[in-house]
Amino acid sequence: MVNHPGKRKREEDKVTNQKHRAFNECWAELYYITERNGNPFCLICEKELSANAMKKSNILRHYEKVHVKNNHSACLLTGQLRKDKVNKLIKGLHQDRQCSQKKT
Repeated sequence: MVNHPGKRKREEDKVTNQKHRAFNECWAELYYITERNGNPFCLICEKELSANAMKKSNILRHYEKVHVKNNHSACLLTGQLRKDKVNKLIKGLHQDRQCSQKKT
C-alpha cells in the first residue's frame, strides 16, 4: 500500500478548518441565522443547518435560495425594523426552548 502524503495534509486541513469555523453574530441581522446546539439555525424557516454550513458562503446560499428567492417578507425589512424582527424571533426561540425544558 502506498502512502499519499498529500492526502493526509488535505485531511488535516479539513479538520483544522472545521475547528476554526465559528458563528458570526452579524449573521443574525444579515441572514436571520443564529446558533443552536453548535449549529447554524435559520430563524425564518426554523431549520437547523448542518455544522458544515458554518461558513458565510453556505449561510448566504441558504438565505438567498430559500428566502430571498421566495420573496419572504422578513427579507424586505431594513434598519431598526429588521433588528426588531431578529430580536423577536430569537426571543421566541428562547421561550420555546424554556417551555420544552419545563415539560421534560
